[in-house]
Amino acid sequence: MTTNTDRIRSLATKLVLGSFCAGVLGITLVAGLWPFHAPQNRAGWAGEHGLRFGGNATVISSADFPEPLQGGQTGCSLEMWLRPWSVEDMSTILAFSRPERPLQFSLIQAAADFRLEENLHHWPYVGQSEQVDVGPVLKKNREMFIAFASGAEGTSLYVDGVLLRQYGFKITAADCAGRLVLGSSPVQRSNWSGDLMGLAIYHGELTAAQVRGHYASWKTAGGPTLTAADQALALYRFEEQGGATVHNRAGTGPDLEIPARYTILHQVLLEPFWAEFEPNRAYLADIIINVVGFFPLGFCFFAYLSIVQRLRRAVLATTLLGTAVSLTIEIAQAYLPTRYSGTTDLMTNTLGTFIGAGLCAFALRRWWKLRDRHAASCFDRINP
Repeated sequence: MTTNTDRIRSLATKLVLGSFCAGVLGITLVAGLWPFHAPQNRAGWAGEHGLRFGGNATVISSADFPEPLQGGQTGCSLEMWLRPWSVEDMSTILAFSRPERPLQFSLIQAAADFRLEENLHHWPYVGQSEQVDVGPVLKKNREMFIAFASGAEGTSLYVDGVLLRQYGFKITAADCAGRLVLGSSPVQRSNWSGDLMGLAIYHGELTAAQVRGHYASWKTAGGPTLTAADQALALYRFEEQGGATVHNRAGTGPDLEIPARYTILHQVLLEPFWAEFEPNRAYLADIIINVVGFFPLGFCFFAYLSIVQRLRRAVLATTLLGTAVSLTIEIAQAYLPTRYSGTTDLMTNTLGTFIGAGLCAFALRRWWKLRDRHAASCFDRINP
């Protein structure tokens, strides 16, 4: 017969375990979705001319760069004045993006190296892609004039007007179409830190003489002296020193806009785990954090479902609940520009929930076993 004491004890257990479950669920959601909104864009004006990027900073063209009129396989050239703040991390300096090719073309800083990367598929992490690392070029806190001149034979890299290296990788006119993104990746947070003092984009391959002439005029006049032969698409001198617009001083390309809030142009939903994989300690640490972070969820909900609800398959139910919570977080993270939405977290969170439930099941069995042994010992003492 159930006594009032048993009912009170059952109600107390239900309230305590339910409160723990609600608290753990709330903490898990906060940890996964903080800060719940897009932070203020930290791109700002620097010195007499230039834009400063650091942290959550990005600049996006106000419209698409035009599609090439003939085929799109002609070359494209880029020139820029920049000053990197660090030569240790990997981050995206600029990228061209279209909805059908979100990672169309990216210029990435990889420590002191430049990486040119082109994705040929409509989905950013599936299909054929090409990339080349051009070697250590960048110097911390040093102003540099960098030019990539690409044509039928490949791409030439110039540093301060001098030809440094040549590569078979090609930047085509089709790569330089669509929206231009500066300071971050179009599909996920990949923030570059440094100052960008000038940027010019051209259809066609610049000659060595053109690059030398542009370097000289950049140094003396803050921008290249352009002619019709240069086929300039855009020239950004970053001389406005106020407002949210960077004006295009040449060519047919659009102006640049500085959003009030940090923005990812085509943020990825549930990035595949094979694309997220990186053979480094940071990746391993992230996996461990995501597994351990869901231990409490699995532990508390298993206790509630097995003790209060008395489910026969409480481990399975708890694991499925952890998967559902993780999936909710990952889908929501696709709309938060400072967070990543990926399947690796989904798998590691599910594993963490399962381990937490297993630990609780083991602990309860041990506790029940000790309780029964203690009860039997008391019975033997009372009834020798």
